[in-house]
Amino acid sequence: MYGGTLGDLISMIVQRGPAEWAGYVSAIAPLYLQYGVAEKLGKGITQSIKFLDEGDFSPPQLDLWYQAWAAFGDDADEPQIPLQCLHAAIEVLKSDPPNDRPLFRLPLEIRQLVRPLLQKKLNVT
Repeated sequence: MYGGTLGDLISMIVQRGPAEWAGYVSAIAPLYLQYGVAEKLGKGITQSIKFLDEGDFSPPQLDLWYQAWAAFGDDADEPQIPLQCLHAAIEVLKSDPPNDRPLFRLPLEIRQLVRPLLQKKLNVT
């Protein structure tokens, strides 16, 4: 049995490995939509940026993470902004040298929330 916050759950999923991500996401995401707590799921998607930044994931693995979430997000309006944040952050994580330019597609107030989640990649303090 699982107990903890959505952040804990998403951290656990990230640690499982890319081959398992889509299965976990497809199992939990519909539950959040069904029970009217899509906002919490959106926060969890956005929090996952920090876990990805702290990990050592290859560009294809980062793409798999995004694809797992985007697959469920195609059917719902609620997660669209968090998915945009995730997409921009993944582009930052894949950049070499580090470049925060993809974040500029996000509105300023959202960009200010996402940028600190990329502390390792962007050396944000």
